[in-house]
Amino acid sequence: RSPGWPLMMSLVYRVTPDAWRWGVARGLNIAFDCVNAVLIVILALRLGLRLSGAWTAGLLYACHPILAGIAVGLARDAVGVTFVLLFLVAMTYRRETRLNAGPYILGGLALGYGCLIRTNWVLIAFFSALAFLWSGRRRLTRTCIEMAIFTIAVCAPLTPWLARNAAEFDRFPLFGAGGGETLWGGNNAL
Repeated sequence: RSPGWPLMMSLVYRVTPDAWRWGVARGLNIAFDCVNAVLIVILALRLGLRLSGAWTAGLLYACHPILAGIAVGLARDAVGVTFVLLFLVAMTYRRETRLNAGPYILGGLALGYGCLIRTNWVLIAFFSALAFLWSGRRRLTRTCIEMAIFTIAVCAPLTPWLARNAAEFDRFPLFGAGGGETLWGGNNAL
């Protein structure tokens, strides 16, 4: 399992009493799910929907029974979806004629942190890079610079964890966190 959610929970568990931990974790997960509904509204507005359509999209997300069950059930998916939505919101920033690295840095960092929650989301970065090349094929130099900035930003959150695991287990790339035992129990054998 990826280290993102156990790392977040280990920080929460250090500041909350033992009896409150699961309730606080559930509340945090539900809060992230509520943020996701707001990010859906923002993303819908960025994609050109009217305000009523954007609010409808956010409400449909908020009322979806499976997603609500996942949030209440303490799955890490709500937090991961938050980072992917932040990536999408950043990447839908209106492109200008000059290079603006901000959306690529913010989007890349958000996706990189999302990859610490769900490892297979690294594929989103790969396909996003291909989409950059395709959409910017007429101005290839600028597109390659944007893609490089994005790739570095995605790798920034992943590199410390991959380097730690490579030093600890002599294997690269190893994303796993032993189901959180590495962070909660300090048990590297797992």
